[in-house]
Amino acid sequence: MKSVGVWIGVISICICLVHGFFTGQSVVHSLVLHPIVLLASLSLIAFSYRERNVRNSGSKHKKGYCERAKPFVQTKLNQANTAREKGDVKAEFKHLEDAHVIGQRSTYLHTLVHW
Repeated sequence: MKSVGVWIGVISICICLVHGFFTGQSVVHSLVLHPIVLLASLSLIAFSYRERNVRNSGSKHKKGYCERAKPFVQTKLNQANTAREKGDVKAEFKHLEDAHVIGQRSTYLHTLVHW
């Protein structure tokens, strides 16, 4: 399953980046649809690799960075949501920035924070 998800993601990225040279595109198509497709494709690749890592890690191995950092990233994302509900934009940005820094070493967490 991992290789299928990775290949679908890579092919989607290639098509998204190349097809504009062969077709006329509107501004909405280029500025809205392309980033969405690229983000979805990168997410698919990240989740496919995470699935492989989870499957391959046995109970004998230490927890990976992703598993250790995920509770901290989730806490920061929850704090950002709470700040957004209160209308505190500065605090929201600070929590999102912290989550981004913590999750940077993990493709899965990094993609999750950007999403």
